[in-house]
Amino acid sequence: MELILSFAAGVVACGLALPAISWLRGRIARYRQATDAEANQVTTVSQVLHLAVQGSPTALAVLDRNQEIVMSNPAAHEMSLVHDRAVNPEVWQTAQEVFEDKETRTVDLAIPKRRTGHRVTQFKAVIKPLTLNDGRFVIIYGTDESENVRMESARRDFVANVSHELKTPVGGIALLAEALLQDPGDQETVEYFGNKVYKEANRMADMVSELISLSKLQGAEALPEMEP
Repeated sequence: MELILSFAAGVVACGLALPAISWLRGRIARYRQATDAEANQVTTVSQVLHLAVQGSPTALAVLDRNQEIVMSNPAAHEMSLVHDRAVNPEVWQTAQEVFEDKETRTVDLAIPKRRTGHRVTQFKAVIKPLTLNDGRFVIIYGTDESENVRMESARRDFVANVSHELKTPVGGIALLAEALLQDPGDQETVEYFGNKVYKEANRMADMVSELISLSKLQGAEALPEMEP
């Protein structure tokens, strides 16, 4: 009988202890979550600067005289300013000049496409001393110029093509006007060459309209992604 009573008491004690254990586990889990959240809080200026540099869309890298990369951010790798723990050779060549005379220099570079879908194809690197009082380091700022270069190339090609095409209607109008002046009394001739002049004039007007549309691209939306 005593054995049965002891067993029953144990069952009751366990039943009462289970809610307490569950509550304690919940408290411990919440404490751990709070501790993790506090650990992830930004509490120092150095953390703020680190996050700002790493999240910047501008590429940034600091080099020493031994070509060692002291610091770089993801944008520097995206623009191939830094690749495989080494700085771009052309940038390093210019950086050596900056080390010598402490003058800021700019380099424009084209990036060969190493992989499909590589977004950055052109970038500009500004290289300057990290500080004029300490000549051991240079800092490099890189900006993505891909879209600007693409738009400029599109404008240049379009203007060249239209300029070439405008020669044809201009020359045609001049010849047709000369023909009209030679025999202005012939109604059939006037009508024939007049229609030709009208057609060439409309052709020129269309080209001028396209040139005006092209000029509006300056400062407007970027060109869409080109497809075949």
